[in-house]
Amino acid sequence: AVFAAEAVVWAAAGVLGPLAGGTLTEWLGWRVSMLTALPVLLVFVTCCLRVLPDEPPDRAALGGLGRLWPVAISLTGAAIISAPALLTGAALQLGLLLAGVGFLVLAFRLDSRQSNPVFPRRSFRGDRMGLGMWVMALISFAHYLAQPFTALGLQEMFGLTATWVGIGSVTLALSWSVVAIVTSHNRFDRWRPGFAMIGPLGQAAGAGLMAAGMGFGNLALII
Repeated sequence: AVFAAEAVVWAAAGVLGPLAGGTLTEWLGWRVSMLTALPVLLVFVTCCLRVLPDEPPDRAALGGLGRLWPVAISLTGAAIISAPALLTGAALQLGLLLAGVGFLVLAFRLDSRQSNPVFPRRSFRGDRMGLGMWVMALISFAHYLAQPFTALGLQEMFGLTATWVGIGSVTLALSWSVVAIVTSHNRFDRWRPGFAMIGPLGQAAGAGLMAAGMGFGNLALII
C-alpha cells in the first residue's frame, strides 16, 4: 500500500513536473522553471505549521541533533562530487570525485560507531544488508546520471523543444508508477521472488532500447 501511494504521488509529479518545467523553460528560461517547486514547498511548510503540535521543544530531542553530523559530512561529499561539473581539467575532476567518495565513506564509517546511528549500521558492508544498500545507491546513481544526458540527447538528436522533452520524461515516470501500483497489490505476493529477477531484466531491456534508439536515431525505440 505504501508503494502504491508513493507511485501515485510520483505519477502526479511525473506528469505535472516535466510539463510545467519544460513549458516554463521554453517560454521564460530555465531559471524561472527552477521556481516551480517553490509553491509545493510553501504548501508543505504551511501544512507542517498547522499539523505539528504546539508544544515546548524536547531538550533530549534537541540534544540528539548532534548525532546528525555524519549527514553533514555526507552532504559535503555529495557537493564535492558535483563540483567537477563546474571545472575543467581531467586530473582536478578525478581528484574531486575521489575526495567526494572519501567523504561519503568517512561519514558512514563514523556514523556506524555511534550508539544511535543515523544510517543503518550495516550500510555498504559485504553482508546482505550492505549489498542491498549498494544496489539501491547504484540504481539511483545510474538513473540520475543518465536522465540529464537523455534529455540533452533528445533535444540535440531530434530537435525537440523543452516541452516535448518533458513529455518524454513523463513516459518514464508513468511507466515506473504503473508497474509499482500494479505489483504492490497483495494478489501478487506469491510472485515477489520472480519480480526480483524480472525487475532488473526489465531495466536492462529498457536501457538497451534507449541505447538502440539513440544509436539508430529512432525516437519510437526510446519511448
